[in-house]
Amino acid sequence: MQAIKTKYLPATNYRGSRVKAECCAGSLIIPYDYSMEVIELHRLAATILIKKLDWGNPILHTGDLKDCMVHVLGYPKDVDNKDLPNILKPQA
Repeated sequence: MQAIKTKYLPATNYRGSRVKAECCAGSLIIPYDYSMEVIELHRLAATILIKKLDWGNPILHTGDLKDCMVHVLGYPKDVDNKDLPNILKPQA
């Protein structure tokens, strides 16, 4: 199973502030939306990455670290193993 890390990227001379979501399977960057709470924005970035990677509709568990946030995917116990994305299936 993979965790998703989200991190704030400050503005530069050419780009505004952003949030980057990344894991071993891929990454993406979204613009910073100042109308949202920080945790909501980081969860949004993680959710967009989950959709991009076609990982279904997991329950997202979020934790705060010193310089980033981490998100772990949880799936209900009644989900059939064949419905889980390949990345989350137990390795043989």
